[in-house]
Amino acid sequence: EEYANKFDIPGKIWNIGVVLVVYRNGQDSIGWHADDTQGESVILCIVVESKDLRSVLFRPKKSKVQALNDGDEEIRLHVREGDGYKMDAKTQEGYEHAMLKHNTQHRRMALIFRQGIDAHISTDSGVALKEKTLLHSSAESIDILAPKQANPKVSFGHNAQVVEGTSLYSRKHLFETRAQTAYQKGVSGNSNDGCDSIVVSRQSDRLREHDELSWLRYTSSRKQGGGAFFVNFKKQMPVRVFRSSKLAGKFAPPLIADTGQTGYRYDGLYMVTRMWGVDGLVTTSSP
Repeated sequence: EEYANKFDIPGKIWNIGVVLVVYRNGQDSIGWHADDTQGESVILCIVVESKDLRSVLFRPKKSKVQALNDGDEEIRLHVREGDGYKMDAKTQEGYEHAMLKHNTQHRRMALIFRQGIDAHISTDSGVALKEKTLLHSSAESIDILAPKQANPKVSFGHNAQVVEGTSLYSRKHLFETRAQTAYQKGVSGNSNDGCDSIVVSRQSDRLREHDELSWLRYTSSRKQGGGAFFVNFKKQMPVRVFRSSKLAGKFAPPLIADTGQTGYRYDGLYMVTRMWGVDGLVTTSSP
């Protein structure tokens, strides 16, 4: 409860739960992955036992065939017994992490606190969870063992379930009404059909991003949304824009008053009128 209060967890309850992860020795490890199967918004790791220093590695999320480029950020956390670290949704969206094998005979134990979308196992099919999907349903409780669904259909234009202006919505409402079909990612859509909506929750000068309400610059890799934006740019299709109260700026909406949760405001339809490459120069080529 103390940790939940510190990180503003609704109801002071970690709704996905808390698990104890045990590495028996240095031969136990976990490979590169992102904790994004249940729309995780906060993940807190507390190392409760570790006689040796073991590092947690972070790198930009890449496909298996992509190599890291100059400028890609790699992070190494040297975590000891009693240390803790927090990861948010953006970490899971843009990075993957791992703890590789290490020359030690000592045990390591860590408590993992997770906040995200509730999910319950109703029946045991005997099929490994890694072969199943999680974010397929708008139901309050998501059946982890349900069959994988097709990618949601991209839908351009206004959504009747959200009103442009001052109304605030939860991320769950946007997902259930298909106003923003990517529950965790900022960009909804794909590189074949285009982008139908985005959530603006950060602006980074380092990434040359800027927001003036009536227009904005948004940075994304091809895989995370740049390819979809290019389709909109070529075909001149509109993008629904939602701003989050996590956005650090004068145009950020407030938190939802009765719950204190992050609020999302629908700011209307925008057009992709210009694109820049990684060199910062205007381009008309696909990323």
